[in-house]
Amino acid sequence: MNRKVTLVAEDGLSLPFAALIIHTGDGDQYQRTDNAGNIVIPRFGTNAVTVKDPRYVGKTWAKSEIGKELVVGRTVLGAGLDSLADKLLKRAKE
Repeated sequence: MNRKVTLVAEDGLSLPFAALIIHTGDGDQYQRTDNAGNIVIPRFGTNAVTVKDPRYVGKTWAKSEIGKELVVGRTVLGAGLDSLADKLLKRAKE
């Protein structure tokens, strides 16, 4: 009854904790992706999916455009935060 969708940036990296709006016949559902950029949405009744996060360029996919993977562009804020996270979250040398 549900399907898994992965959100990725244009560079191929997943989008952890991205804010989404799932547009259904019953109204809008506000959700976030998990730490790997995955989200589970209803297979039937979903009219569109919208990315609504300041780190990523807002985009809406119609029902026919929703596949297993949705590609999103990063904003200047998102690119800056991701580069900062890469620097700060590197593994300690063993």
